[in-house]
Amino acid sequence: MRARSLLLLLAALTAAVLFSLGAGPAGISDWALITGLRLPRTLAALIVGTGLGLAGALFQGALKNPLSDPYILGTSAGATAAAVLCFMSGIERGSPLFYLLVFCGAFGATFLSYWLARLAGRLSDASLVLAGVAVSAFLSAVVMLALSVAKERSFSLFSFVLGGLYPASGTELGVSAAIVAACAALAMLRWRALDAMGLGEEKAYHLGADPARERLIFFALACASTSAAVSLGGTIGFVGLMTPHIMRLFCGPSARWLLPAAAAGGAALLTAADAAGRVLFSPSEIPAGVIMALAGAPFFMWLLWRRRGEGAPVLLPSAARGEAAGPAAAAWEAGSAGTGSEGPLLAADGLCFSYGAAPLLKDLSLKISAGDFLCVLGPNGSGKSTLLRLLTGFIRAGSGEVVLGGKPLRDLPLRRLAELAAYVPSETSTPYDFTVRETVLLGRTARAGFWRGYSADDEKEADAALAETGISALAGRSINALSSGERQLVFIAQALAQGARLLLLDEPTSHLDLKYKAQIMSLLSGLAGRGFAVAAVLHEPALARLGCSKVLLLNPGRQPLYGPAAAMLTTEILARTYSLPPDSPILG
Repeated sequence: MRARSLLLLLAALTAAVLFSLGAGPAGISDWALITGLRLPRTLAALIVGTGLGLAGALFQGALKNPLSDPYILGTSAGATAAAVLCFMSGIERGSPLFYLLVFCGAFGATFLSYWLARLAGRLSDASLVLAGVAVSAFLSAVVMLALSVAKERSFSLFSFVLGGLYPASGTELGVSAAIVAACAALAMLRWRALDAMGLGEEKAYHLGADPARERLIFFALACASTSAAVSLGGTIGFVGLMTPHIMRLFCGPSARWLLPAAAAGGAALLTAADAAGRVLFSPSEIPAGVIMALAGAPFFMWLLWRRRGEGAPVLLPSAARGEAAGPAAAAWEAGSAGTGSEGPLLAADGLCFSYGAAPLLKDLSLKISAGDFLCVLGPNGSGKSTLLRLLTGFIRAGSGEVVLGGKPLRDLPLRRLAELAAYVPSETSTPYDFTVRETVLLGRTARAGFWRGYSADDEKEADAALAETGISALAGRSINALSSGERQLVFIAQALAQGARLLLLDEPTSHLDLKYKAQIMSLLSGLAGRGFAVAAVLHEPALARLGCSKVLLLNPGRQPLYGPAAAMLTTEILARTYSLPPDSPILG
């Protein structure tokens, strides 16, 4: 399927190049016109389209936001403003200083948009788009001011701002092409990290990818690619928005295939748009930036309309929900065994944490050993989910220490942490239609590295994890087409594929029906019985009675209670924990 799609993409790219070389009143009769004018312009369109398509795929993956592209985030506006100021200062296009300043403009504008969007506390599609629009508007005003001042050069600068492709020198083409090619090569080395970022920062962290570092890398690559494109073609929008979405329809969301497809698709799209601008209103010429805006604005509005209905899962037939594992699960269990060590897998001592002045967790200590099934209970706001994030280092404790695999957590590299402990958040969403198998394979990120494809061992581990959770029949489905229970099983399978012996699960039974609650608790209890260490945050004491060996009860302002399940799950203790009367039927 992907091979056929790549062949179709190659055919479309070839057709766009031939169309561009032959577009014009003279057709293909004037060879000097083709080689002297159209060929350099076509090469410029290919380079610019490649750079913008690549940048769009990088932004959308790194931000987990399908509405991102260099134009909307203000990246193109920052690069354009820097380029215009360079022109006014006499810095020639093609010089190293020119490209450096244009990159700085793009990078600064992108991080300004990102910073403004994060001011609200939580990064969202709406906040990012609004911040990008604000930054773009401000920088556009700066450019308009520059055009007003430079009256004698305003026409040429205005054409540049509109986004037009014109013949460039060999040096300019060569430098821009080298920058885009280097960005593409470096991005392909990090394709697995980009896929992990597509699941969100928290999930990427627990898969072994440092979200802050990866975001910085992908922002830098996307800004450099955009800078090279803007240097040749000015402000051209929507190529980076449209191309990745179109390519995902043919090659799927995985960056391993999407990055080269988006780069080639952007080249074909912009080359065709530039040629169309020369032909449609001949002898007048419409800049490629205007053509792309005419096509891209409706596409952007369609994306906004499409995303308003997201979030409703599609229930699959019950026959698709497999049961217990077969031989593949036995192979997975054998391959994962032997990773335990003497003593507890995880020990926490004297953990303290607070949001603001009031302490949330105070002097908390616990141990989780192989075979333990620890359930964490407590009222809302008692710090249950916070505790799991403290135990993996995703957030830092005010004081205290966590020891994982015999080493202090602060001394563990992130990839080693992912090999020792697997974390399943209460909810994991992505706007991209990864298949179930692709999602589970991402559990091999830390062990496989970020730059190569999956090995036969990685494939075997993923298939065994699918079998263990009973969802092998769903392997080819999109995770966005699953019910909540099925999706939760997918991420438990991903955690199993990591090969870690410690499983930390945040509310794995939330929003699930009774069947799925019982199925997941049985699965977790069975894993603990085979030597895994399991810790799960729960809301219902009745579920904790289905196999938990230890219980931790949290309540703000009170000393945590930690001990055997039989001693902790009494009616009297639960009534004090939840501030309920001892005879409340809900405690039964």
